[in-house]
Amino acid sequence: DSAFDCPETKTIGTPNNPDYNYTAGLTESSGPKKILVEDINNHKKFKKNILRLDGSVDWAGVKRW
Repeated sequence: DSAFDCPETKTIGTPNNPDYNYTAGLTESSGPKKILVEDINNHKKFKKNILRLDGSVDWAGVKRW
């Protein structure tokens, strides 16, 4: 299923080994900046795409520690 696969990676994401983290349990009352989906090491070493509940997308730095 392509919902688990990032086209930028050489591996194919699957339901058991996805290229993305999906946040379960969010509701309409969850804060709009809560992370809905984020990359798992798909892009540059210290950056990732983040999709927030309000529909905004960030290209964010990743903490190295």
